[in-house]
Amino acid sequence: MTLFIENDVVELIFVSLFFDKSALYTNYILALELENLPNFIYSLKNKQMKKHFFLLIVSAMMILKGFAQPSAAAPTPPTRSAGNVVSLFSDAYTNVDSSNFFPYWGQGTTVSDVSIAGNATKLYSNLDYQGLQLKSLGVNVSTMQNLHLDIWTTDVTALNVFLINTSPATVQQSYTVSPTSGGWYSVDIALSNYNTIALNNIGQMMFTGSGSFYMDNLYFWKSANAPTLSNFTVPAKVFGDAPFTLSAPTSNSTGSFTYASSNTNVATISGNTVTVTGVGTSIITATQAAAGAFGAGSITSSLVVTSPPPATAAPTPPARNASNVISLFSNAYTNVSVDTWSTGWDNTGEPEDISVAGNNTKVY
Repeated sequence: MTLFIENDVVELIFVSLFFDKSALYTNYILALELENLPNFIYSLKNKQMKKHFFLLIVSAMMILKGFAQPSAAAPTPPTRSAGNVVSLFSDAYTNVDSSNFFPYWGQGTTVSDVSIAGNATKLYSNLDYQGLQLKSLGVNVSTMQNLHLDIWTTDVTALNVFLINTSPATVQQSYTVSPTSGGWYSVDIALSNYNTIALNNIGQMMFTGSGSFYMDNLYFWKSANAPTLSNFTVPAKVFGDAPFTLSAPTSNSTGSFTYASSNTNVATISGNTVTVTGVGTSIITATQAAAGAFGAGSITSSLVVTSPPPATAAPTPPARNASNVISLFSNAYTNVSVDTWSTGWDNTGEPEDISVAGNNTKVY
């Protein structure tokens, strides 16, 4: 493109910028990249021409700002169970039916459906106020904790987000968010900020402010409830025992269970079947998947694997006169009384009494 200093040509370029968005962008960039731009401005014949040129640049910048839009889609919301979210507009969740994002209440705002990087997005242009009509029976969000929305804007500095009851009486309450400019602004508004609203019957929402903004992922959500897990025990085993099946813990959630062994030198797990691989201790963890309103949860139990007992009894001690021996524990002699086989400072507990080939034996 060649710029002439003839007055009518400058005015022609100025007009083309206003009526052709692509020309506006191209001509504006070229004008800014002119290496001799300062000399060009200086060489303009009179102050009126210089004034026109500066108006051209300023107007182009203002119009370009109006055409600004995000280059990337809004952040993808986290995976949540259906019982923990009430979505009004998001590709990540199932949205409630019959929401009207452009009811006509006499507003100057326009609402458009656009695609940003393949993601459905709402564009609110020339905002003064804009309502959102929910389904006729209202939406119950009384069990939710937060209202989430993602906003992208270059000129909205304060956005008032209203929740509105329409029955039995109209009650509205707002919370103001302050979006950052030129990037996606994700905000979670605690529903405790709407303390005059009956959250079990939200009939409408409304946005007020000044400017234009893109909006995605408008939904109510709550943190998942932790399941209550109990009654998970793993029986002690002896090395050489056959594989065995774990019994699932008791839970108030319907989520499925998976199991893991902390020490594969002691036990491995496939599905819910445990195979003993060695002597020692392993922590067995039962993890329950999220389901319904419940999040994931886990519970543990210790698996203790001991060595198998000897196949034969200990050697028989030689015969001795009673005066030549004081026996604490032996089938061969008369034993003295022992108060306890475990003390307060050991960590093994009382040994187990077993019989090996008919001979009394203690297992520690």
